[in-house]
Amino acid sequence: MKGKELLRFETMLVCVLVLEILVFSKTGSNFATQGNLFEVLRLSTEIGLLALVMTPVIITAESIFP
Repeated sequence: MKGKELLRFETMLVCVLVLEILVFSKTGSNFATQGNLFEVLRLSTEIGLLALVMTPVIITAESIFP
């Protein structure tokens, strides 16, 4: 039963994401452009690298400070 609920929740999230992309593409002039995509990727690289480094720490439940 729990797997079915999760599938419905994930499906709802995907639908909301698609709806947001459609709305922002119609209302914003620079939203669905290649330049904006590269800018978003460039700005999210730092956060992605930090998340990559912190993942093993979080998984093993260790702390930096003893």
